[in-house]
Amino acid sequence: MEKNNSEDKIEKLRAELKALERRVADTLKKSDEAYNLGGDGWHDNSAYHLMMADIDKLGAMIDEIKEEIRQLLLGSKRE
Repeated sequence: MEKNNSEDKIEKLRAELKALERRVADTLKKSDEAYNLGGDGWHDNSAYHLMMADIDKLGAMIDEIKEEIRQLLLGSKRE
């Protein structure tokens, strides 16, 4: 059985989602080090702030991908 376009898209989005979630996990593993070595904890610690901003950005990307998958799944159920 051949996959349709939405199934291919969902598969690609899920792979992208998994990669982004791995990036978040890897970044969080390094957060203690940045917190402790980069300055006064969270205060005046640009490395830590950049890391948290990156995590926020990745979280937004993850949310967008999840919503896109949800919409594709809803659309495929209607067909």
